[in-house]
Amino acid sequence: MELIIGKDSVLTTKCNPVTEFNGHLMILCNNMYDIMNDNNGVGLAANQVGISQRIIVVDFEPYYMINPTIISHKGTQEWVTEGCLSIPNTKTTNKRFDSITVMYQNTEGVFSSLVVDGLKSVVVQHEIDHLDGVLFHRK
Repeated sequence: MELIIGKDSVLTTKCNPVTEFNGHLMILCNNMYDIMNDNNGVGLAANQVGISQRIIVVDFEPYYMINPTIISHKGTQEWVTEGCLSIPNTKTTNKRFDSITVMYQNTEGVFSSLVVDGLKSVVVQHEIDHLDGVLFHRK
């Protein structure tokens, strides 16, 4: 498994929901986490390693979010600058909510929700954009 750099159709295709929760999913998430860390990232979506499933790993707890969905947000959107591991040495400015509530499943399929603020909120929104086949989405 390798980080996909540049233009690749997997990066612009909407990912499929995860339906099987087993040991292979945990291995995949662990490998994705290692790739994210090896590339000094704070988040990584499965399609960035060529896997078209709705999985993100992030550099804060919980680390693995399966089938994540933003279910609410607070406040207005603000302009933030962000980068992307799949498009190195490039920054863009996007409008992001400072606080969101995300619903997701863990690697065993158990549902949870989490409120994330600030940079964590930006990271989750960016990675969910990836799962929807969007690179550097401008709102």
